[in-house]
Formats: sequence, C-alpha cells, structure tokens
Amino acid sequence: MIYIFCTFIAFLYFLQIYFYNKYFKKILTFEKKFFFNKKVFISILVAVRNEEKNIFHLLNSIFKQNFPKKNFELILVDDFSEDKTSEIIEKFIEKTDNFLLLKLKNKSKNGKKYALKKAIKKSKGNLIITTDADCIMGKNWLITIASYYEKFRPKMIVAPVLLKGEKTLFQKMQSLEFLSLIASSAGAIGMKKAIMCNGANLIYEKKIINDDFFFEKSVSGDDIFLMLNLKKKYKNQIHFLKSKDAIVFTKSQKTFSDFIEQRKRWTSKSKFYKDFDIIYVSILIFLKNFLLFFNFILSFFEKKYFFLFLILFFTKSLIDFIFLKRTSKFFEKEFEKRIFLILQFVYPFYIVFVAIYGNFASFIWKKRKINNN
Repeated sequence: MIYIFCTFIAFLYFLQIYFYNKYFKKILTFEKKFFFNKKVFISILVAVRNEEKNIFHLLNSIFKQNFPKKNFELILVDDFSEDKTSEIIEKFIEKTDNFLLLKLKNKSKNGKKYALKKAIKKSKGNLIITTDADCIMGKNWLITIASYYEKFRPKMIVAPVLLKGEKTLFQKMQSLEFLSLIASSAGAIGMKKAIMCNGANLIYEKKIINDDFFFEKSVSGDDIFLMLNLKKKYKNQIHFLKSKDAIVFTKSQKTFSDFIEQRKRWTSKSKFYKDFDIIYVSILIFLKNFLLFFNFILSFFEKKYFFLFLILFFTKSLIDFIFLKRTSKFFEKEFEKRIFLILQFVYPFYIVFVAIYGNFASFIWKKRKINNN
C-alpha cells in the first residue's frame, strides 16, 4: 500500500511541475515595446519599518525611473520605525514633487496591511503598485509595467521578484528556492490557477479594491489574500509579467534564524486558505516532502524504504531540474548543479519543519513578536 501511495504522490508532483514548466514557457515574453500613452497615473505604495539600511536605495531606484514624473507618485507609510528611516525619507523627498511620507498614528498588529490601506486611500493613481523597502529595480521597471497594462488591461499583474548579491552557499540556496517560487507562481497564473504572488512587485487597479480584500484575520499575507479575493471574480484577468525589465531585486536573509522567521511568517497564513488550487498544491508539496523525509528515516531500519526514497527523490529531482534550469536561463540567473543537489537533499527536512512549526509558533517581524493563531 505504501508503494502505491508514494508512487501516486510522486506522479502527481511530477505532473504539477511539468505543467508549471509548460505554462511558464507558453507565457509570452513582453518585449521592450513601450505602449504607454500617459493616460495612466500610477501610485507606488511602500510600507516601511526600521529600514534605514535599505530605504535610500529604493528611493533612488524609483527616482531614476525612465518614466514621466507627472504620471506617478510614491507614497511611503512609516509603521512606527525605531531608527532613522523617516529622517532619510524626509531628506530625500525634499528634492521631489511626487514622493510623499505618511506616518501611522495608531499601532496595529496588522501594521503592514493597515499602512497599505492608508496609502491606498491617500493615493491618486488608477493603477496601484506595491513594493518593499529593501528592493531595487531597473530604470525601465515602471515604463514596462505601464506599457503592459496599457496593452492588455488586466485587473492584476504579478511581476517577478528575485534575490540579488548571493555570495555564500546559504544565500545561493535561498536564491534558487526563491526562483522556484516565482517560477511556480508564473506557471500557475499561466494555467489560470493563480496560487502565489509577491507584494514586492504586485500591480492592480485601484477601483476593484475594497477593505475586505486584505483579510484582517491573518497578520501576514497582504499580497496573497488580495490576489485570492480577486481571483474569485477575475480569474482570467490575473497576468504574470514575463519581462526582465519588470524584475524587482531584493536581498536574501542574512542568517538561518532570519530565514526561518520569514518562512514561519509565510506559513502562518496557510491555515486561512480556502482556495482549492492553493490548498491542493500546498498539500501535494507537503506530502511529497514528508514522504521523502519519512522514507529516508525509515531506510535506516528497512531497505525497502530506501527504494521508495529513491523513487521519490529522483522523480522530484528530474522535473525540478528541468523546470529550474529553464527559468534560471530566462531570468539570467546562474544555475549551479551543486547548489541544486544540496537543496534537493535539504528541502524535505526544511519543508516538514516549517510547515508544522510555522502553523503553531509565533514569529518575529521587524522586532515585533506576532502571533497569527
């Protein structure tokens, strides 16, 4: 019975990643043909907290955009920073006419969601873009997004986010895993079964948003719950912007503990999911990795479990290799076989731990201890 179940899960996983790979390939690359006709006004929204080391680079990236300044605004909302974040912003915006800093007056456990809602109410744009304070982007980022929106008019655009500046083995492993999430997100959107997005590069029409879309019960997940709510009504109007010019770059986590805290935060919102597609994929990935973990441990006691482990490991590694090699090539990320192989061994242990622990434990975010239960 265990053989049949393991083989069945291996087959389902292989099929899932095969289709992600297929539909990622089918998404047309948006070339450098700018269609922007200056009818769209864009509001870029950023919730900030304790970002004194990063915020200048974001401000500078947006300031240098190859885009008419009269057609966009940047609204930053400070969520009770305890460092010099606000001072740096205030000094920078003295030389701009379209950058604005707001400060929250009331503390809330849903700090980021509260900040974004405040920014949306203040915004003048008909198109909203959210990003994060620790991000940077190329000079054609805005013009690419605006041109894509002008041409296709989707309700939501999910754009790529990648890690940058990887030097250590740990950082390279994070980068490859992060790429797998972005690529899977793209493939799922190509299938019209959106399951993931990243608020560091998320675009949507202001007119379709209401307060309920942010789902207040979960502290994290301002991006995913917004997308899942839009999916109910606009399933076919959620697009992935497949363009190198649209990429936003962010940093990897410096330490293993920071990485685990981030993943706990991401996992904590899973208990609130009601969408079939995301529940199915989440369970499938957990089962696949749990069975790898389970059979690996039992293989020390009985040889038959080692055979099952090999079946699960090689089917997963084969399809993951094909998928990640293709997506790495598109995004011009170096694909190191050594990093891939190490990640394949480590991933099942990490997934099982985070999936279980993240649903019950509190997490630390920007020096705040948060309980999402």
